[in-house]
Amino acid sequence: MKNIRDKYTKEVYKREGYFTPWQPDKIINVGDFGLLSGRYFQYLGNLKELGVDIKLKDYKYDSAWEYKTDGVKVTKLQAGAASFHLTHGLGPMDLGIEINFEHEFSTYLTAKGKRRIEFQSFGEIESQLDDLFKKKIWKLRQVVVSEVIVADKMTVFISDAPNQSFQAKIQGSAGVDDFSLLDMNVNSEIGGSSNIGYKWIGKKNMTPRFKLMRLKKEHYFASTTTWDKRLFDTKYSREHYDEILAQRPEVKMTAYRLREVG
Repeated sequence: MKNIRDKYTKEVYKREGYFTPWQPDKIINVGDFGLLSGRYFQYLGNLKELGVDIKLKDYKYDSAWEYKTDGVKVTKLQAGAASFHLTHGLGPMDLGIEINFEHEFSTYLTAKGKRRIEFQSFGEIESQLDDLFKKKIWKLRQVVVSEVIVADKMTVFISDAPNQSFQAKIQGSAGVDDFSLLDMNVNSEIGGSSNIGYKWIGKKNMTPRFKLMRLKKEHYFASTTTWDKRLFDTKYSREHYDEILAQRPEVKMTAYRLREVG
């Protein structure tokens, strides 16, 4: 299980720059915090439990999306397809889907009803986490979910061996141009899929992608007020500007900033 977990989470991040939960039907919320092992997010709690005031903003996209790794082939089949091995075959009003997985840990995901939810103000979250850190409540190794992608409906397959396949019949779908595995329901029949490692079919309100941030210690240099005033004082001519700037004393400062985990 750990092997496929690590392979799956690393592959998604490498391809898309997003983290993904394991297992794929695990719900992730903005404000969840935890620890990171490779690309696997280990949940510890939510910022609300620490008294953090969380405000969110929500963006909706109506488009569907598909994700598949190398070696995954998706075929849509009409009635009478010879390669379709279901108990009752395909009737005249039925359509079928066949997915072949060439490699171990191959992945196929299809989803629709996409939404993006994120913090309304990253500055406010940063300030509150800084306060918690000063109180020794927040630890720098902890990460927090700053953005999630929500799918109204989602289906995921992950193979656990080479040359696996999945087949399904969707009854009464003839004539529908954009039918997919998301159209499966109680009248759907599944066949030839006993050797598929993992599958989640037609799951609703899933969070298949998310981003993480953490407090990071940073240094910067700040000049003194007296020299800033002198620098811009009109009695100093332009030719002395660079000389004065070079002489300006600076103080090394430390701050903790909320930065995206890369």
